Parts: sequence; C-alpha cells; structure tokens
Amino acid sequence: MSPEVSMLPYRIRQFNKNRKITAIVLIVGIFLLIFTFFVVNFDIVNAQTEGDALGVEIVDESGLNLGGGDIRIIIARIIRAVLGFLGIIALIIVIYAGFTIMTSAGNEEKVARGKKLLINGAIGLAIILSAFAITQFVLSSLQRATGAFPGGGGGITRPAFNTFSGSGSLGRIVKDHYPERNQTDVKRNTKIAFTFREAIDASSLIEDSNQNGIIGDCIVPDDGILDWSLDCDQLNQNAVRLYRSTTGTVELLPAAAMASYEGDASSTYTFVLRPLEMLEPDTWYSVDLTENILIEDGETSAFVNERSGHYLWEFETGSNIDFDPPTVSRVYPRNERTVSRNSIIRIDFSEAMDPTAVQGLTENFTNIILDAAENSQDLPAGKWSLTNSYKTVEFVSAEQCGTNSCGDAMYCLPIFDCAVNDSECLNFYLALIRTAQIYSEDSFEAVPFSGVMDMAGNALDGNADGVVDGKPNVPDNREISGEEQEADNYLWRFIVQNNIDRSIPFISEITPPVDAENVPANTPIIVHFNKEMWSSTFSDVVLEEYPANYCLPDDPDECLDDIWFHTYTEITEDGGSDLYITHREFGANNLDLFYFPTIPSTVKSLNQQCLYPGRGPAEMNECQVVEDEFGNIIETVNCVNVSFDEENDTGCAQTMDEGASVVPDNEQCLDYLRSLVP
Repeated sequence: MSPEVSMLPYRIRQFNKNRKITAIVLIVGIFLLIFTFFVVNFDIVNAQTEGDALGVEIVDESGLNLGGGDIRIIIARIIRAVLGFLGIIALIIVIYAGFTIMTSAGNEEKVARGKKLLINGAIGLAIILSAFAITQFVLSSLQRATGAFPGGGGGITRPAFNTFSGSGSLGRIVKDHYPERNQTDVKRNTKIAFTFREAIDASSLIEDSNQNGIIGDCIVPDDGILDWSLDCDQLNQNAVRLYRSTTGTVELLPAAAMASYEGDASSTYTFVLRPLEMLEPDTWYSVDLTENILIEDGETSAFVNERSGHYLWEFETGSNIDFDPPTVSRVYPRNERTVSRNSIIRIDFSEAMDPTAVQGLTENFTNIILDAAENSQDLPAGKWSLTNSYKTVEFVSAEQCGTNSCGDAMYCLPIFDCAVNDSECLNFYLALIRTAQIYSEDSFEAVPFSGVMDMAGNALDGNADGVVDGKPNVPDNREISGEEQEADNYLWRFIVQNNIDRSIPFISEITPPVDAENVPANTPIIVHFNKEMWSSTFSDVVLEEYPANYCLPDDPDECLDDIWFHTYTEITEDGGSDLYITHREFGANNLDLFYFPTIPSTVKSLNQQCLYPGRGPAEMNECQVVEDEFGNIIETVNCVNVSFDEENDTGCAQTMDEGASVVPDNEQCLDYLRSLVP
C-alpha cells in the first residue's frame, strides 16, 4: 500500500472533523451575535423607559433646538451600532469560511484558506464580545460610582433627586447599629444589633414567645444547645422588618430577639437579633426600624420627631462564616499603671461584641469584674456599658466623689484603708474578663450567654494565641479565683491612687479644617483630643447640615432627609484620642451646603473632666496648650480665645469675623455660623 493511500482515511476524518467544528462555530457565532444585539438593545431600552439611571434628568425638548438625549445613551447607541456592524462582518467571514471548507471537496488549499478565515472570524467574534464585556463593566462601574444603585438595592434605579429617605435618624434617635450602613463582606452567622438614645419599650418590638414573663431573653437548656425559635423570644416583624434587598416582593425573615439591659428591665436601649436561618452568601439585606417601636412610655413612637418616621439601613454578606475569636486590643488603665480615683475603665476589643455578653450592672453582671486585690471589702459597684461601634466596654463606678470642671457629678473607684487627705495612698486592683464556655475543643463556638463573645458567637481568645483553651470550670461569682487567671480569660492589674485628676481635655486638630471648601463628599470628620477620651460621652456630638431638609423648588414633597452621622473613637499613640464622624455624603445632589460639627462640653476624657471651656483650633493650624505641673494653662497658641467666663466659654470656630469667635453657648454659636452663610 502506497503512502498516499495510507494517509487518505486520516484526511477524511480530519475533513469530517473540520465540518463538525465549522458547524459548531457557525451556531455559536450566530448565537453570540444575537445575544450581543439583544443585550445592547435591552440596555438601551431599559435606560430609556425606566428613566435616567445615573441621576440626571432628561431635558424637556419642547421649545428647544437642543437635543435632550443623555450623552451616555448616545454613546451606548454608537457602541451598539459599531458592535453590530463588526458582528455582521465577523458573521459573514465565519459563514464564508464554513462554505469554503464544506465545498472544498478535499482540496487542501481551499481547506487551509477556509480554516484561516474561520480562525480569523472566531478571533473577531471573541474581540467583539470582549469589547462589549469591557464596555458593560465600565458603564456598570460608573453607575455604581455615581450612585445609580443604592447599596444592595437589587438594582433599583435611584431617583434624580435623592432624598435619602429613612436614613436621617442615625445620630439622633438611633445611636448605633451593627452591621454598619452599607457594610460589605459581613459574615453570614452574624447577629444584628441596634441601640437607641432613648429608653425603649422592649415589648413593642419583642414578643414573649417563651412565655416566662421576661421580654427579650432565652431559656438555655442544660446541654447549652438552643433552639432559637422555641427557647428565645421572637422579633415583632411589625416593628422591625428584616428582609433581602430585592426589587420583588418583600419577604420578612424571622429572628430571635434579645434585649440587652444596662440597668433595670424598664431601661432598654440595645437590642440584638439572631436570624433563625443563616444569612445567604453575597446578598444585600435591609433592616427597617419602623414607627411601631415605642419609647419607654409605651405610647409614643421612637420616630415621632423624625422626618421619615422610621430608620432603614442595608448591608451585604460575604461568602464566609466567622470562626475567628475576638481578642482584647487595649485596656485602660494599662497593666501595672497608676491612675487617679476618678478614672473610667475602658476595654477595647478587636471586633464588635455581643451586647448581651458584655454590659450590665455589677449587682447581676459577672462576665467582667473588678477586685480590690489586697482588700476584703465589697467590690466596687457600677455599670459596664458597650459603646464605640460595639467594640468598647467602659465601667463607671457608682460611688460619687464631687463634681468635675463643668459641674457634673463625678464618680470614683473605691479606695480602702486610706486616710482622706493621704493623696499618696495606693490600692491595687485586678480586672477579669471571663470568656464564654465552648462546645468543643476544636472551635471557639460559644454556648450562648455563658461569657464574653463576639457578634458571631465566638468566645474570647484571652491570650490571643489562636488556640482554644476554653473557660475554667469554676462559678462565675464576684471573686477572682486562681484558676480563672489561666485559659482564655483576660486578667490585668492596675493601681489606683487616692487623688483626683483635674486636667482638662481640649481639641488640638480638626480635619477638614475650619471653613474648608470643596471637601470631598465622603470625607470623614476627624477631631483629635489631647487626652484619652470617654467614648460613651460622644453620643452628644451633633453634625448639622445647613440649610437642613432642602426641598426642590417645584416639588415641596421632595426634600432631603436629615444628614445621618455616626461617631467612633480610637486611642492614639500620643496618649490622645481621635473622634471619627462618618456621615451621609456632603453636598448631596450637587447642592452647595454647609456643615457645622458641634462638640459639646458633655464630652469627657477618661478622668471625667469636660471639654470646658470649648478650646480648639481657631484656623487650620494645631491648637497648642502649655500647662504647668498642676494642669493650669499658662499659654495657648492658635486656639479659640475662650475662658471660664460664661460669656466667653464656647469656642465658635470660623475665620470670617474674629470678633465673634466666643459666645456663651452652642445654640448662639450655631445661630451666628448660620448667619455667615451666603
């Protein structure tokens, strides 16, 4: 048999394979081309029929010679036409290549030419589709960057004038919540928490489902394994609506609901929700606090004075479940350091903590305790409160010891066996944070309500070694045993001196600076204090937008909601603190608006001394204060000229009229600043 004959079957098989490939490529090419035309056409129609997705109204063309079409629609049409034209060319090339191969009758030259055309046509189609994909990605990115879609709103088109309805209560009646507004990559097994400024009637949003007469609790079985739907009280879905953020029908999701009592059961500020089903991955969720939530009197809506009558926020889950334990980031007083009697105790955690596990009155709360190490007297009474985006717990003693710089009551840690005037006398204190019990030695998954844990139910890793050591098997009483100084508990010692620290905090730097202009929309306000600050007192900070509630001239119902804002603090390396104020975007809807942050005298440092008088930067430079050894001020540089005189004790920071830099109170200061607005 000749070599030529031996190659013939191979050539036939190869030719049949080419015909199959050609047919497949033709089918795929036609499908992709139709798909390209369909998607481009769909996007254009959608943009035209649903209104402008990027928040710019179409110009009314009546009486005008100028076209009113959006330039982005025109660009999209051009892209569609170009892609369509190129697609037709590519399709013709593919069809011609297929025809050439199928009619080659075994002619090697025609087959080679057809294959080359086929390859070129396929490459052309790939380039066209890639160009289309890139174009769509860029346009989608522009839409999200300019606010076409609300955070996770399921693709809902944002109106031309965004009122931010339902957001203005944050910073007012709503003090804090977790997850944060528009937070992404939230772990799927998280709890949801929210805190009000005013005491709330817990029965208005929680049903006593376990029928034990206590609102907002769980009955933990002996084995510690909860059925959250049966053992715990349930959320009243008429008061709080939890649902996936979609454009379709709202499906409310059930959740166990718990109240975190800082004091007695009638004073409830913080609530914790535990969804009955784990949250879905990569999904936006909405939480709507409605007008049916009532304040302590059981009759008045918590949102009665709020423009929108409710508060709504969204967050997005990631794909992961949280198995990582929380750790202690910082404590005050530091280990083995000496502080004055009038100190607040502060604990900073690495992540948001479950409020039901870390706050309460010392008479019935034992997850965090203090012990006067060398004395047998009763331990200090007081209250542990969670604050600062649920990452900081602070203790205030119940023992009053005079007044501070602005006349408020001051509270001191007890001193034992010290003469009244013996300012050198020292007492040693131990502080213990008790971790939660765990189900197994393989995981930090915690038994509910058994100790300190994070929002995902992971027990504290006290020594931060990532190893599951567990909790000592000893009673949680108000004494610290030797066994508790090991495992995943956290223990430290500090010294309390029998004196009062009266040094006064002041503001040294502000960003953006006084009278700054053209500030980017999402720039946080950062206020630097010279001392470590008492985070709980920052709830009195106010951010005012002026003019407030701007309305469209031709539609008085289309008005901006109040600007929402949120505060949190960080201790800095220089022994001071940074206050961060995040907020709804400045200059919403491209309006020229003015902003007045107010830091009241009720803001205090960890020695309970007020920001009084209102000393801070007069202009862009740092306010510098020189003190003597007793804390008395000798000199100030670039600071608002304030004094302890009631007529000149409020810093009114502006640069237009130096003669009006001091006023007697914040309201007069704000009135004056408003008068400077053009």
